[in-house]
Amino acid sequence: MNNKKRISLALALLLGLSSLTACQKSEEKPAEEKKQEEKSDEADKKEDSKEEEKKEGEKTEGKFEATGPGYGGDIKVAVDLKDGKIENIEILENLESAGVGKVAMPIVAERIKKGQSVNVDTVTGATASSKGLMLAVTNALKEANIADKFKEEYKEDREYPSELDADVVILGGGGAGLAAAVEAVEKDLL
Repeated sequence: MNNKKRISLALALLLGLSSLTACQKSEEKPAEEKKQEEKSDEADKKEDSKEEEKKEGEKTEGKFEATGPGYGGDIKVAVDLKDGKIENIEILENLESAGVGKVAMPIVAERIKKGQSVNVDTVTGATASSKGLMLAVTNALKEANIADKFKEEYKEDREYPSELDADVVILGGGGAGLAAAVEAVEKDLL
């Protein structure tokens, strides 16, 4: 019995001491962590030098062609730059759907030109086509080494009415919405 108490006490002391040493804050970083920091610093330096090289290789004028993946296939564009700004976006090839994607192309191209940004709102119902065009333009700007200048988000100013007048409002297109629409038609409300 006496031995069990001694062993228990010794184990409790050992556990207490080990928990105290484990909780102490160490000022010395492990060697592996130091190596990772050094690699990170080297990568940052390389990236900075690449940015300087890109600035030297920037092309602010000319016509640059590239492609991006759309909904129906690749979208090929030609982007005209003048004085470092997007002057025109010509859609050379696309296999987008006639009533949706093809309609969205000039709308998105105009938003890109107006906002001088490839980060614009997509056209509802043609998100994949819109994003494909934005990516194609981005790829063309990469050819000119100035894609980073056109990444800032652009939002069009739109006016939305604060109040709307309606006789009937139907929310949803499921079973309940369909039933409400049918009933509204039967009562000559629509």
